[in-house]
Parts: sequence; structure tokens; C-alpha cells
Amino acid sequence: MNFNKKFLLIIFLIAVFYSLSSASAASYSVTENWDSIMIQDLLDNTGDITSLHFKDTLGGLYNNIMLTIDKSINITCDVGVVLNGFYEDERWGGAFDILVDNVSISGFTITGYNQAISFSGANNIGIFNNNISDNNRGISVEFGENVSIANNTVNDNEFSGIDIDSSRNINVSNNILEKNSGSSISVQSSDSVNLEKNYVKNNLNDGIYLIESNNANISDNVIEENGGNGISLESIDYSNNVNINNNVVKKNKGHGINVDGSSKFSICNNTVEENNEDGISVVYCENIDIKNNNVSKNNNGISIYSSEKINLNDNNVKNNSQNGLYIDSSEKVTVDNNVIDGNRGDGITIDYSFNSLFTYNNIKNNLGSGTSGIYSDYNNITKNTLTNNKETGMNFEGDNNAFKNNIISNSNIGIISSGMSNLIYNNTIKNIKNHGIMLYDDSNSINNNILTNCNMGVYLDGSRNKIMNNKITTKSDGVSIKGDSNTVSNNNINSKGNYGIKAVGSKNTFSKNTITSLKYGINLKGNKNKIMSSTIKSKYTGVSVKGNSNLISGIKSNKNKKHGIEIRGNKNTIKKNTLLKSVCHAILINGNSNKITHNTISKNKKHEIIFKGKKNVFKKTKLIINSHYYLLYN
Repeated sequence: MNFNKKFLLIIFLIAVFYSLSSASAASYSVTENWDSIMIQDLLDNTGDITSLHFKDTLGGLYNNIMLTIDKSINITCDVGVVLNGFYEDERWGGAFDILVDNVSISGFTITGYNQAISFSGANNIGIFNNNISDNNRGISVEFGENVSIANNTVNDNEFSGIDIDSSRNINVSNNILEKNSGSSISVQSSDSVNLEKNYVKNNLNDGIYLIESNNANISDNVIEENGGNGISLESIDYSNNVNINNNVVKKNKGHGINVDGSSKFSICNNTVEENNEDGISVVYCENIDIKNNNVSKNNNGISIYSSEKINLNDNNVKNNSQNGLYIDSSEKVTVDNNVIDGNRGDGITIDYSFNSLFTYNNIKNNLGSGTSGIYSDYNNITKNTLTNNKETGMNFEGDNNAFKNNIISNSNIGIISSGMSNLIYNNTIKNIKNHGIMLYDDSNSINNNILTNCNMGVYLDGSRNKIMNNKITTKSDGVSIKGDSNTVSNNNINSKGNYGIKAVGSKNTFSKNTITSLKYGINLKGNKNKIMSSTIKSKYTGVSVKGNSNLISGIKSNKNKKHGIEIRGNKNTIKKNTLLKSVCHAILINGNSNKITHNTISKNKKHEIIFKGKKNVFKKTKLIINSHYYLLYN
């Protein structure tokens, strides 16, 4: 809906013009010598009066003027006219109580009243260019329609500065509201309200407060140093179609912008900074757009609670004392193309939330994790850049989440995922102080990632997971696994530490990996595992297995400084391997009932095969014999 101040003013002026235009229209003036009774009598008993003007002839002070306006009229005054309502240092009555349509009041200083200006059930009302200060209440509108309140100064009133209730087509613009003890502007149960270009500062409660109101525009206001929230919108049954745009909201003691129980509204192009609580807080809302805001130096930058269908786009969220974005108990949230920089907590925290999308965000320099979450499922975190986040690039607990196509660099850990059926796919993870990826729980996939210059590559604690088609370059271990029935295949692992792959567990499958390691290519403890069709270049031992009933097949291991394959256990099968140029032994067996068959062994500098144990079977192995023993039993 387009809320336009000029349009409302034109409607008002046309209405006043037609209602007051007649052959009998007349203007009357009063001076300081007139008291309230005399002026009321003039209004009540002069049939042709259409304008009333208060003159300044004796300093402009009118005491205890309390008028009931029951006919359409324009009321004006000379510059400097003051209506003083104080009586024995107490605030009394009301300066203007409007009962009819088509009234305007402009130019007055009104002070010392219980109620400066009030009207109920009146339409086409204009309140312009007044100074309303030190009253109990400033301006009160109830059951009004087509009302314009513009260019007033409303200061130091005991309760609200401007109070609007159950009204429609209201324009409040270009007013200055300071040091009111209630909310500066309060709107309740109203429709089609325009609050624009007001300066709202240092009021005791909220700067602007709306409750149960629809079709409102709050734009181009400066709202600062208020005792409550800067802007607060509340509803039990949803306020609809509210736009909060182009405001400066700063240094308020509550939230900068707080929205509770609303739908179909936007928060766009605001500067929200240095508020004591969250910059923008959204609770129990749906269908909200939060776009192009600059949010800095608040508690959380933007917080979303118990809401759905929220879009956060193109926001700049910096230097907040907690998290940049905090999302709790919400679903269908889209976070796209935001810059989230230098927050003292996490860049984005996602707790108890579902079915949300996080794309193309630049998340950097946060003291916690780039993104973190607990008990959050079915979320998609894709194509984000996460740089220089102190703890973790992503730290997530939940099921059925996807982490795809992200770039993560310069954190302590790249990705931590705890949960089931998660997908970590096609991420670039580099310059990580600890692990590139840490995965806990079952039935997850780590596929097609590139890990470069990580201290350690992948740590997995769980079962039935898949680690496939990754390229891993590390300063220490490449892949570490604790669990059963995992699949590790088609990975290229270059480890400058002790282990290319280190695993503890049973029924795991390691296949078609290319491994370069300073010490062990694959080090395995467990039973019924399969190590197959891999190429290993290790400076110590290619494959080391401690356990029973494991299969080692199709291994190509070259130039190991110790053993090609080392087995400690029983009933293992070593077949169809090619083991070349090991410094010690091609195959070392310490155990019983192991089977060695169809291997190719060549040019090892000590023994080709050593058995230590009973009932081991050796057959159909091709030995390209050196000048050393090729088979030794003990």
C-alpha cells in the first residue's frame, strides 16, 4: 500500500474547503483578555464562524483555556501564543476537545494540560505546527479518520506524546517528539497509518509503538535513545502489511526494531545500531522481508523466534556483541546475500529450526563459528563464503541438512556436523588449524570436497557414512574413522602426518583411494573390513591392519620405507595386491589362518613375505626375486 503524506493532506484540505465554504463564512479573533468561557461562548453562539485566531497583544499568554470544538473550524494563532493549563501547579483539563469533523489547529504552544489536544469520532482533522510540552498527554486520537498530525514538537509529556486508537487513514509526519514518559507515538487497533520523517528521541518507553494495527508505513524516522524499543509492533491475531523502511534506529535501551505477532510486512533499508538488545527482533511472525538493513553494535544483530517464511536478504550485519543472526524455533527462513562480519558470537546461529535456506552469504571475522546450530533439520547451507571465523566455519547438530558448495577458510575447524543423513558436498575448505571436517553420527555423506592446507582432514565417529571423491591435503592425518560399516572411496589423500587413513571399527570399506603419507597409508584396527583397489605411497608402511577377517585386495603400494602390508590378526585375506620396492618386507603376517594369494611382489630390500603364526596359506603369488629370502616362516 502506498502511504503518501501529501495525498492525505490534499484530501484533508479539500474536505475542509468544501465543508467550510459558504456565503456566511467568517473569521473571528480573540486576545489575551478573553477567558475560556468567553471564547467558548463565541464558538457556540456565532453561527457563521469558520476561523478563530488567537492574537498576541499582551505577550501571547492565555491561561486555562479549555475549549470544546463542536463545529467545523480552523483555529490559528500569532507566533508566540501560549495556552497555559497549569492551575496551582497542577495540570488541568484539555486545551482542545474536538467533537466534529473538519477541524484544524495550528501554531500554538500548549502546556500544563491533562490533555493538550484530543478528539473522538471526528474525521478530517489537522494538527499542524504546534509545540505541545509538559502536559500529561499530548495529542490523543480515537475513532478518527483522515487525520494529519504534522510539523509539531511534542516534548516532556507525562504519558504518550501522540496516541492513536481505533482510527483510519492517519498521517503523522515531520514531528519532533522528545522526553515523553510513555511511548513517543502509540498506535492501537488502527488501519492505514503513515508515520514518516519524525524525530523521536529520549522517550521513557518505546519510540514508536503499534499494536493490533494494519497497513502501516513507518519510514524515514530518526529514533534514538529511547528507554524501550526503538520501534515496537505487537499483535495477538497478526498485524498485516506493515512497512518499516529507511529509519535510523540507534542507542535505544530495548531492541532497535521489535515485531511480535505480525505477517506480510517488510523491514528494509534501515540503519539499526548500538541498541542494548537485538537490532531487529521478530517473534511469532510469517511472510516477512528483512532487506538492505545496516545492523551493527547491538546484542544479536537480527533475531528470529518461532516464525516462518522469513526472508533476510542483502543485510549488512556487523560488530554485534553476540551473534550476527540468531534463528530459533523457526522454519522456511531464507538467508541470502548478507554480509555478516565481526560479531562477537557466531555469524549465524540456527537452533530448533527447519526447512531453511542459507545462500551466497559472506560470513567473516566472527569470534564464534561462521554458522552454528542445534536440533535443526532439513536446512540447506549452500554457496556461502566463510572466512576468518575463529572457532568453526560451520558447526551444526541436526538431521537431513545439506552443506554444499561453500568456501571455508582460516578457522580452527572447517565443518562440524552431528546428526544423521546430512550431506557435505563440494565444499572448498582451506587453511584450517585443526580438522577440515568432523562428522558425528550415522548415515551421512562427505562427497566431492576439496580440503587444502588443513592440519587434519576428516574425522568421522559413526556408522554407515560415506566419504567419497574428496581431495584432501593435510599437515597431519588425512582421514580418521571410528565406527562401523562406513565407505571411504575414490578419495585423493595427501597427508604429511602419520596416517593417510586411520580407522577403528568393523565392516568398513576403503576402496579406490589414492594415498600419499609420511608414515602409514592406511592404519586399521577392527574386523571384517575391506581395503580394496587403492594406490598407496607411504614412507613407512602402506597398509597396517590389526584385526580379524579383513580383506586387503587390489592395493598398489610402492617405495614404502618399511612394509607394504602389515597384518596382526587372524583369518585375513591378502590378495591381488602389487607391492613394490619396500625397504623391509612386502608382507608381514603375525597371526593365524591368514590367506595370501595372487599378489605381485618385487624388489624389496629384505624379506618379501614373513609369516609369524599358524595355518597361514600362501599361494599363487608372483615373486620377482631379489638376492634375498622371498619367504620366511616363524
